[in-house]
Amino acid sequence: GFFSGSVCIKPDISCYSDKTPSNANLCRACDMELFVEVKISQDDPFSDKIGEALEKDTIQARNTRGQIITYLTAMMASQYCTQTFGVIIIKIKCRLLRLTRSGVDASRAFDY
Repeated sequence: GFFSGSVCIKPDISCYSDKTPSNANLCRACDMELFVEVKISQDDPFSDKIGEALEKDTIQARNTRGQIITYLTAMMASQYCTQTFGVIIIKIKCRLLRLTRSGVDASRAFDY
Protein backbone atom coordinates (compact mmCIF):
# COMPACT_ATOMS: atom_id res chain seq x y z
CA GLY A 1 0.00 0.00 0.00
CA PHE A 2 0.91 3.67 -0.32
CA PHE A 3 1.85 4.15 3.32
CA SER A 4 3.26 0.69 4.01
CA GLY A 5 6.43 1.00 2.02
CA SER A 6 5.71 0.78 -1.71
CA VAL A 7 5.94 4.57 -2.03
CA CYS A 8 8.62 6.28 0.02
CA ILE A 9 8.01 9.49 1.94
CA LYS A 10 11.13 11.51 2.70
CA PRO A 11 10.79 14.21 5.34
CA ASP A 12 14.02 16.08 6.04
CA ILE A 13 13.96 14.99 9.70
CA SER A 14 11.98 12.06 11.13
CA CYS A 15 11.56 11.80 14.90
CA TYR A 16 10.88 8.46 16.58
CA SER A 17 10.19 7.35 20.15
CA ASP A 18 12.65 5.18 22.06
CA LYS A 19 11.80 2.11 20.03
CA THR A 20 13.93 1.45 16.97
CA PRO A 21 12.24 1.47 13.54
CA SER A 22 12.22 -1.94 11.89
CA ASN A 23 14.68 -0.68 9.25
CA ALA A 24 16.91 2.23 10.29
CA ASN A 25 17.49 3.20 6.64
CA LEU A 26 13.83 3.81 5.82
CA CYS A 27 11.40 6.49 6.91
CA ARG A 28 8.71 4.52 8.76
CA ALA A 29 5.45 6.48 9.04
CA CYS A 30 4.03 3.79 11.33
CA ASP A 31 6.76 4.50 13.92
CA MET A 32 7.21 8.26 13.39
CA GLU A 33 6.25 10.59 16.24
CA LEU A 34 6.93 13.84 14.39
CA PHE A 35 8.56 15.12 11.21
CA VAL A 36 10.42 18.33 10.40
CA GLU A 37 10.53 19.72 6.86
CA VAL A 38 13.13 22.41 6.12
CA LYS A 39 12.83 24.87 3.22
CA ILE A 40 15.60 27.31 2.34
CA SER A 41 13.48 29.21 -0.18
CA GLN A 42 10.26 31.11 0.47
CA ASP A 43 7.93 28.09 0.20
CA ASP A 44 5.66 28.92 3.15
CA PRO A 45 2.31 27.31 2.31
CA PHE A 46 0.41 29.57 4.71
CA SER A 47 -0.08 33.30 5.23
CA ASP A 48 -0.39 35.21 8.51
CA LYS A 49 -1.53 38.45 6.87
CA ILE A 50 -4.88 39.75 8.07
CA GLY A 51 -7.43 39.85 5.27
CA GLU A 52 -5.67 37.15 3.23
CA ALA A 53 -6.63 33.50 2.95
CA LEU A 54 -4.70 31.17 5.28
CA GLU A 55 -3.56 29.02 2.35
CA LYS A 56 -1.29 30.78 -0.12
CA ASP A 57 -2.24 30.15 -3.74
CA THR A 58 1.10 29.85 -5.51
CA ILE A 59 2.59 26.78 -7.16
CA GLN A 60 5.38 26.56 -4.54
CA ALA A 61 2.93 26.98 -1.66
CA ARG A 62 0.57 24.31 -3.03
CA ASN A 63 3.48 21.90 -3.61
CA THR A 64 4.83 22.42 -0.08
CA ARG A 65 1.35 22.07 1.43
CA GLY A 66 0.82 18.85 -0.51
CA GLN A 67 4.17 17.53 0.69
CA ILE A 68 3.51 18.16 4.38
CA ILE A 69 -0.08 16.89 4.15
CA THR A 70 1.27 13.67 2.61
CA TYR A 71 3.62 13.18 5.57
CA LEU A 72 0.91 13.92 8.15
CA THR A 73 -1.61 11.67 6.39
CA ALA A 74 0.91 8.83 6.08
CA MET A 75 1.48 8.96 9.83
CA MET A 76 -2.23 9.06 10.66
CA ALA A 77 -3.11 6.28 8.21
CA SER A 78 -0.49 3.90 9.58
CA GLN A 79 -0.93 4.55 13.32
CA TYR A 80 -3.82 4.24 15.72
CA CYS A 81 -4.10 7.94 16.59
CA THR A 82 -6.49 10.88 16.45
CA GLN A 83 -3.88 13.49 15.56
CA THR A 84 -0.38 13.78 14.14
CA PHE A 85 2.20 16.54 14.36
CA GLY A 86 4.80 18.14 12.15
CA VAL A 87 7.07 21.16 11.95
CA ILE A 88 7.92 23.20 8.89
CA ILE A 89 10.93 25.52 8.91
CA ILE A 90 11.09 28.19 6.21
CA LYS A 91 14.38 30.10 6.35
CA ILE A 92 14.32 31.67 9.84
CA LYS A 93 10.62 31.05 10.53
CA CYS A 94 8.89 27.97 11.89
CA ARG A 95 5.31 26.67 12.02
CA LEU A 96 3.85 23.89 14.14
CA LEU A 97 1.32 21.64 12.39
CA ARG A 98 -1.38 19.32 13.71
CA LEU A 99 -3.55 17.06 11.59
CA THR A 100 -6.83 15.70 12.90
CA ARG A 101 -9.64 13.96 11.06
CA SER A 102 -11.15 17.45 10.56
CA GLY A 103 -8.16 19.09 8.89
CA VAL A 104 -4.85 20.80 9.58
CA ASP A 105 -4.08 23.43 12.20
CA ALA A 106 -1.04 25.59 11.48
CA SER A 107 0.48 27.98 13.99
CA ARG A 108 1.50 31.49 13.08
CA ALA A 109 5.06 31.64 11.79
CA PHE A 110 7.59 32.47 14.51
CA ASP A 111 11.36 32.92 14.71
CA TYR A 112 12.93 29.72 16.00
